[in-house]
Amino acid sequence: MALRIDRKKLTELMKDFHTLSGIRLVIFDRELEKVCSVPERECDFCTLMKSDPVSKKLCRACDEKGCRQSREQGGLYIYTCHAGLTEAVFPLRYGGVTFGYIMFGQLIDSGGKTTKEQISSYASAFFGKTAPAVEKLTVKDPEQILAAAKLMETCACYLWVSEMISGDDGDLAFRIADYIDKNLAQSLSVDSLCDFFRISRRKLYSLSEELFGMPPAAYIRRRRIEKATQLLSSGHTVCAASEAVGIADYNYFSKLYRRQTGNLPGNVRRGKNTDRDT
Repeated sequence: MALRIDRKKLTELMKDFHTLSGIRLVIFDRELEKVCSVPERECDFCTLMKSDPVSKKLCRACDEKGCRQSREQGGLYIYTCHAGLTEAVFPLRYGGVTFGYIMFGQLIDSGGKTTKEQISSYASAFFGKTAPAVEKLTVKDPEQILAAAKLMETCACYLWVSEMISGDDGDLAFRIADYIDKNLAQSLSVDSLCDFFRISRRKLYSLSEELFGMPPAAYIRRRRIEKATQLLSSGHTVCAASEAVGIADYNYFSKLYRRQTGNLPGNVRRGKNTDRDT
């Protein structure tokens, strides 16, 4: 999906994050191409690690895995890269579609299992002595890392609300995601989507896997459950929620909801997190 970006406001927000946390923040598009970063330059250690072709490939693989995990679980994902540094990533989404990522990293977790000495030893296998670059790495304790991750998550949500980053209305990906979200109460099928957008089933399945990480029917089902959860949490009855997401059969909706979430819709409405209807 093409992105429209207010670079001035986006950079200002990222500078504020860096001023407060001392952590470098980066935004990637869907293909993991860098859109914006503050500071612009990576730390000396990561610059060094990416100067070796093998290590650079490992860095890329870690970024891809982290982004994929955040996309699949639809939220914040904190992990350790191949060199032992702590990183965090959050998906930028429109509806249930991930169109980019916001990420920070290049940190040593003082409460983690990886020490400066271990990081230096690992890097030395590629470059020999790396002490100066390792010594310059930023060290944060687990509480600071989690707080920064939550702040980054808030920034990600604000980007869309404030329209610092938005989708291109003419992009097919945006139009499909928008159409599904606006028509959850209607009968949505693969054939109806193909007819509406005048694309083949093969094209739709290919685009769905690329955008949503799943077939179109599975994505529609997930969006219906997510929308139903919002309605139930705000006090709508189970019947009202099921009808609002295009599932008229109350019993089928309850079974589907429990299968997808592990909880009963009535419990969600009452604010319970167990799968027992008590």
